[in-house]
Amino acid sequence: MLPSLLSKPQQKFLLTLFSTILVVYGKVNFTNLSRYSQISERSYRRQFERSCNFIQGNVDLIKQAIAASARQKRKVRLAYLLNCREPKRVSRVLLFSTDIHLDTSDILDFYKARF
Repeated sequence: MLPSLLSKPQQKFLLTLFSTILVVYGKVNFTNLSRYSQISERSYRRQFERSCNFIQGNVDLIKQAIAASARQKRKVRLAYLLNCREPKRVSRVLLFSTDIHLDTSDILDFYKARF
């Protein structure tokens, strides 16, 4: 279930990338990724140079998940984090929990414990 704004080759690449990252032993870099998949190191480099609107893709995935979970009627607690320490590299994270009574800092602590 990849965002529709990605082209078919990008979707195929991302599926291969994510599944390869799971099996790579040691450091994840272009060389190691190419050792464990059918994609060459050069292709990995080219794909990473291409731009992709991940924010819009995440919005699309969330909309799909919400539409699919409308039948379940479950409330979730969201925590939206924005890291602005480096103005050139602003990063955003959307965390959620099915426990609607959790504080957002607790949700962040649980996610930190997982990774």
